[in-house]
Amino acid sequence: HPHDDISSVSIERGQPLHAVSLTLLLQALAEIGGADLLRVKGIVALAEHPQGPAVVHGVQHVFHPLAWLERWPPGPRRTRLVLIGRRLRRRWVEALLASIEEEVRAAARQ
Repeated sequence: HPHDDISSVSIERGQPLHAVSLTLLLQALAEIGGADLLRVKGIVALAEHPQGPAVVHGVQHVFHPLAWLERWPPGPRRTRLVLIGRRLRRRWVEALLASIEEEVRAAARQ
């Protein structure tokens, strides 16, 4: 089948992300994934904006500006991102986000 290499990856985080971590993640996904990154959607808890989640939406290397919900939908207040693309691997996306988060934490300690 021509779409056998298309997969989806879901990422969840219980702790809010820093805005710079989200920015760096989306930039890395756009640059590395390019045309193979078909879609990114989700809601994100940001440390700098605790009252409501940011809505993320992107197609390939183009991401729309963040939109903001006035309040969280029912259920846990967690970051939830879904990526759809060619040859996506959960382990790679998780490692990328973990690396970015660690770098942001290290920079904040300096």
